[in-house]
Amino acid sequence: MIGKGKSFGAITIVSAIASGKGCALGIDLPLEVEIELERGELEKKSFVDFCIQEVFSHFNVSWKPRVKIDSKIPQARGLKSSSAVANAVIIAALDALGESVGKEEILKMNVEASRKAGVSITGALDDASACLWGGLTFTDNRRDVILKREKFEEDLKCILYIPEKVSYTRDLLLKLENIKKYSDVVDSIFSLAYEGRVCEAMTLNGLVYSPVLGFPVQRIVEAIGAGARSCSLSGTGSAFAALVPQNRVKDVVDAWGNRTMSVDIRRG
Repeated sequence: MIGKGKSFGAITIVSAIASGKGCALGIDLPLEVEIELERGELEKKSFVDFCIQEVFSHFNVSWKPRVKIDSKIPQARGLKSSSAVANAVIIAALDALGESVGKEEILKMNVEASRKAGVSITGALDDASACLWGGLTFTDNRRDVILKREKFEEDLKCILYIPEKVSYTRDLLLKLENIKKYSDVVDSIFSLAYEGRVCEAMTLNGLVYSPVLGFPVQRIVEAIGAGARSCSLSGTGSAFAALVPQNRVKDVVDAWGNRTMSVDIRRG
């Protein structure tokens, strides 16, 4: 019994950590999973196991899984690798069982597994839905509600700055109370994005979260100065993402140096 699943990365427009409301945008960094099911029991040792258990519990079955993951998403950089893994693992497990559920149920399983495994503070519905569908997704992660989805219309490229330093969500737990002090500010930024001013909101998000989480605002200044329409720390870092007009891509890449990656936006 073999199943396959695929999902993609995403970037932050507005992080949900402070206020619970978030917005993310899909990008074309693919992640593929293959699962082979054998007779035996699942041991919940890893995040992947938690994702598979959500599927097994839904159908009241138990198998021993063997999992292969092929990912183009840099891990622990804020580019939603965990959300993409969860999507793809759930889809592959369903495929191996010969079962199917709606996309909303896949996202529900993703959020539950993320919370149980402790890989997300908010459940990351914004990230999971952007990874699954592409385009812009606006969510209230406190209520696990997708507020709206939109196709991303602007003709922009996504340029990523990928430092060597990794950043794990679990390491932010001690900073969480301080981050929540900015909830009103972030709510205002979210409203800006929700009303259509996505690029402005993205940059403001970066200017708020970067210093709070201990990352340099310099990267944002460099990108905007080189012609980017917007730039922000993505998620909890350490990557920065910029949305850039096609004719200014080289300028932003030159400003950021050899730690950059250019990817297409999944428009939804």
